[in-house]
Amino acid sequence: MQKVNAAERCSRPTRCRRRSTTPVKAGQDRERSATGRAYANDVVPRARGNAARLIEEANGYQTEVVQRADGDASRFPPDPNRVRKAPRVRAERPTST
Repeated sequence: MQKVNAAERCSRPTRCRRRSTTPVKAGQDRERSATGRAYANDVVPRARGNAARLIEEANGYQTEVVQRADGDASRFPPDPNRVRKAPRVRAERPTST
């Protein structure tokens, strides 16, 4: 007579165990996927809106700075006599374009 371990005899093969848990895991994956899509549908448009707002603010700031610099420069009209007296200074001075 042979002694048989009851737990060993009743356990399912690994192949069957994997198949029996697959529907549960599939449901969990579906739920995670739906949650991820909902999160993306909430976060992505908000991030795009923030990015667009930041770009508009940066463009506005750039325009403001350039216009202020142009206004400041226009208060000091160039003196043609000074340019003729010191041509090297003007040639060496960096100019913004």
